[in-house]
Amino acid sequence: MPLVCSVCSHHVPSRPAQSGPRIGGPRTFQEAWPTVLTNVQIRALQPRARPYKVPDRDGLYLLVQPSGSLLWRFRYKIFGVERKLSLGRYPEVSLKQAREKRDEARAEV
Repeated sequence: MPLVCSVCSHHVPSRPAQSGPRIGGPRTFQEAWPTVLTNVQIRALQPRARPYKVPDRDGLYLLVQPSGSLLWRFRYKIFGVERKLSLGRYPEVSLKQAREKRDEARAEV
C-alpha cells in the first residue's frame, strides 16, 4: 500500500531497504579516510590548480597549495565556531611534530 503525505495527501513512494555499500559517499570521516597520513604519502602529493586538503586525524590536515607548498593546519571549534590554527610548513615541521603541536593545541582548547 503506498504511503500518503499527511499534509497535502499526495502519494509518497516507499524506499527499499538499503543493502550493500552506501550510495552517495561515506557517512563519516573515518570511512572516507580510514588511515592516517604517512611520510611516503605526503612526499607523493602533487600540487593542483586549486588548493586542497589532505586530512590526518583529529582536525589535523595538510593544505597543498598550487605553488607546491605543504602547510599544516589544525581545525577546531570553540562554542560552535570553526577556527583554524597554522602549525607550520612541511618538511620544516615533520608529521610527528605537527601531531604533537595539534595535541598541545587541543589541550589548550
